Amino acid sequence: MFNLHTFVEQCQQSSYQAFENFKVVLRLLEDKSSRREARLFLTELVNYIRERFSTVNEATIQSFHFTFLSVDISNNKDHSELINLLHFPSTFTPEEWSYTFFEGLSRYDAAEFQNKNLVELGCGNGWITIAMAKKFGPRKIFGLDINPRAIICSKINLYLNVLDDQANDVKDDLNEENLIDKIEFYESDLLGYFINKEPFHFDVIFGCIPQVLYPENFTIDEIINENQNDDLLYSYSNYCAKQGYVEDVFGLGLIAKAFEQGIDLIKSRGKLIFNMGGRPGQKILERLFERRGADIKKIWQRKVIQASDTDITPMIKIEEQSPIRFEFYMGLNSDEPISAKTAKYYVDAGGQICHSLTVYECTFHNLDSIRNIFSLLKDVDYQEALHGLDLCFNDKSIAEEKIQFLSALAQKLNNMPFFPYGEIKGDTIFRERIAQYLNSYYHTSFTHQHLLIAPNIRSLISNIVNVYSASLILADTDHAKGLRKYESKNFILLEVPQSSTLLEELIIKLKPQVVFFSFNELQSKSIECFASLISVTEQQGTRLFVDMSAYFELSSSPKNNGILNYLSKNNLPNHVAIICGLVKNKVYSDLEDCFLLTQNENMIETLAYSGGLTYSRTPMFSQLYYSELLFDLVKFQMVNVRKNWKQAGLFKETVDFEKKFIMLRNNVLESFNHPCIKINELPITKNTIRLDKSENKLVSPKSLKTSIFESFIRQNITNEEIDALPEISTLLKSRFGINSSDKLKIHFGTGVAPLFSALIRTCMEQQGILVFPQSTYGYFYATAMYFNAPIKIISTSENNQFKVLPSELSQIINNTANCWIVLNFPLVNPTGARYGASEIEAILSVPGISNATIIIDTVFSGLEFEQSVETYRLDKLFDNGKIKYAVLGGISEEFAGAGLRFGYLPHSTMLYACKKIYGLLNKQDSFLLKTLEEQRCTLKSRADRLSKTLTECGWKILPSQGGLFMIASPVSYFNKVIEVSSSSEKFSYTLNGSNIHEALFYTTGLLINNDIWTGIKGYCRFVLSVSADDFDKALVAIKKFYELV
Repeated sequence: MFNLHTFVEQCQQSSYQAFENFKVVLRLLEDKSSRREARLFLTELVNYIRERFSTVNEATIQSFHFTFLSVDISNNKDHSELINLLHFPSTFTPEEWSYTFFEGLSRYDAAEFQNKNLVELGCGNGWITIAMAKKFGPRKIFGLDINPRAIICSKINLYLNVLDDQANDVKDDLNEENLIDKIEFYESDLLGYFINKEPFHFDVIFGCIPQVLYPENFTIDEIINENQNDDLLYSYSNYCAKQGYVEDVFGLGLIAKAFEQGIDLIKSRGKLIFNMGGRPGQKILERLFERRGADIKKIWQRKVIQASDTDITPMIKIEEQSPIRFEFYMGLNSDEPISAKTAKYYVDAGGQICHSLTVYECTFHNLDSIRNIFSLLKDVDYQEALHGLDLCFNDKSIAEEKIQFLSALAQKLNNMPFFPYGEIKGDTIFRERIAQYLNSYYHTSFTHQHLLIAPNIRSLISNIVNVYSASLILADTDHAKGLRKYESKNFILLEVPQSSTLLEELIIKLKPQVVFFSFNELQSKSIECFASLISVTEQQGTRLFVDMSAYFELSSSPKNNGILNYLSKNNLPNHVAIICGLVKNKVYSDLEDCFLLTQNENMIETLAYSGGLTYSRTPMFSQLYYSELLFDLVKFQMVNVRKNWKQAGLFKETVDFEKKFIMLRNNVLESFNHPCIKINELPITKNTIRLDKSENKLVSPKSLKTSIFESFIRQNITNEEIDALPEISTLLKSRFGINSSDKLKIHFGTGVAPLFSALIRTCMEQQGILVFPQSTYGYFYATAMYFNAPIKIISTSENNQFKVLPSELSQIINNTANCWIVLNFPLVNPTGARYGASEIEAILSVPGISNATIIIDTVFSGLEFEQSVETYRLDKLFDNGKIKYAVLGGISEEFAGAGLRFGYLPHSTMLYACKKIYGLLNKQDSFLLKTLEEQRCTLKSRADRLSKTLTECGWKILPSQGGLFMIASPVSYFNKVIEVSSSSEKFSYTLNGSNIHEALFYTTGLLINNDIWTGIKGYCRFVLSVSADDFDKALVAIKKFYELV
């Protein structure tokens, strides 16, 4: 096969030739027909080298460009167990790093590796891979290395050790199975060989990966092949090109990358084991793993002498620019670390420095959730979120909460094209989980229909006070504080002790219409106290709202709760409701939700309608957070074997009840009859084509998603990072010419709705009158009715696209004291008309404008179909301080983020996200601008298509210049009669602008806004920003209706 002397002489010619010779040997070893002869040749070659060189030294390498060496893997001084190894100059020689690593691995019980699937990263010449196979008997072990010559070397070493010197099979120590069947080597950048292949999961992934502070002059993207010179290939084995991790600065980027790749490839109870050089310090090493959700364990540690060729200067520079201190030691027995700078001076003075080596084990308590999180973080657009990732908490239960939520959030962001409004009553799944939790842990029998979700207790109580016409309200100290600002000539508020016994006496004597109360800790456990209070309030005709927030917790071992114990055996009477704030949250301390529990069907509907007008919706991600906490507490329960409980009923308020208890204010009832609320009474199903909701269902910018994920994934966000004032000020300046000043104050709310509600309250407190243009946003008008605010209407005309004219505004101002004028600007909702710069300047320059307050709703800004060259200069009008104004804005429409509920106080995470997205907008981020431009093109295209279809089908359209909607008048349908039928009855309509929406709905399933909603007689509103499928169905429905009529 080979002539030994010829082989050796050829190897002496060059390293390249030696390598080529061994490649031939490897091919023969891999061929079963020539394997035996090739292995015997290796035996002869090993003996030849060892006869001439008793030890491994540079002379051997220089003479032959290869050598053989042995590593004794036995831990018994009286017994040797050698691994024989071929060594090339382009591969690492076994040394203290790898010895320490193998010692750490050897500390494990054999059962940890026996019959398991293992993989080694950075296997080099393969000695640890082979030793692990020999010592521990795994089912399969793979060795991976990026150096192509290292892999050739490893494969030859495989045959040197799985076949003995006589070419007989060698067996492992534990199972006595042939080693040759257990070991494979592959060229791979970390775990790259297994990524995107058929799923292969390992029990153990381990590696001793380079930690070099700065990369060489090449990067890992360069093509490196086996024909490169030895020095380059040796360096390549020690590469550390920047990986895009914060750990890069410490030379830990490769380890971070390997760890994240391992998350996808490790089994659920598997281990990742890494050998780590301790120069960056223990805290930094451990944080690398812990911030990624791993539980870590220190397996083994020893000190080693620092390699003499290591340049410490880069570490000194890092120390000078940061509070970081690297850790070196002044000898193998030293325990006190010294900094890189001190170490450098010590070495220059002739001293010898050391550093620690530590073998760390990483495991995951919740691997599937971690995988979900990293499935999103793999996306290069989530790079900043990855840098901010922090799953490290001293309390493991808090870490689990955050991981579980982030996993659910990652799945949502992956699968959700936009951020939907959600249901006014709250997310159905969330409400179902609350009910399931109460039923499972307190043996109640509620469903999601008994629950209403609100953003917080303040919003809920405010709405209760506003809807019921109480003249006397009793409240305990905590609730009275919040209610003080609502006390007025409409009702008297009296503060009561937190004792139900004393409260009952006051109720009997004073006969209040409404009571807000929270039991003290002792009485909160008593069924009798709650039952007695129910009885007294029922006798006195008092509506009772009991707050159990203080003693309600989401736990698998919840505390005794008298209220819920009572409800396990009794119905909740119609005059009683339970309020509970979900605020005991250690992960996101300002993330709040609230639920109301009642069996009063009328109360649920009333407070849902009220919420729709005042706060619109509860933020989707606060609901998701608590929903995931609840899911963890109920997911394992065997609900199907406990179906014998009778579902709690829902009860309507009877005539007798209405006579005894306080009912709704007349203005509230009137507001509920507005089409924006009334439309919900139609039998809407999932198949309804909804062109009635001004919700942007187009694709949200990816930048918004990445910002949101980063905001939730981080810890310790600073006040500066959540200060969105600079970004919003910049946006107001660039879009509207509004200058920032010390007098400019920005108030935040969970959407525009609560901000507008607050402005209405302020207007009323100052005896103002709200003034709406004839064409106005239906919800705004209904909200003003809900608060019983005085209202005036500015006439507008079709000739001017129903925009406000200065002459009409001037007339209102002259005839109205202290008017608060509501303007949609620059785009009008519902018409889609756009105010030009000269038009808005003329409006805001009318005589007497300084006596008015201007409320400018800019929420549809950025949705203009065409970019205008003219700029708005509101600073010319506002800077003199004569005009009082408030600007409303948010991200719901332009960024398809309605479900986020952000208006110009959400919790700090959302402030952080919105600060980032506004920052990108102000910087004219090309990717974000492209997304928004695509959105505008889609809206314009749809407006054109809808206009064409409506015109062909007998509608008179008003051309739209932007926004999510357009209006049209069914001129060809007026006074025509059509009969329609629902599931239960038949209707006959004489068509007009007020009822055509119902006729359309019952005949085609298409739902639009009628002319009462738009405020423009004869004109209905169509929303453009629905799904593509719904938009196409809408066009078909319009044609179908035309054919029917």
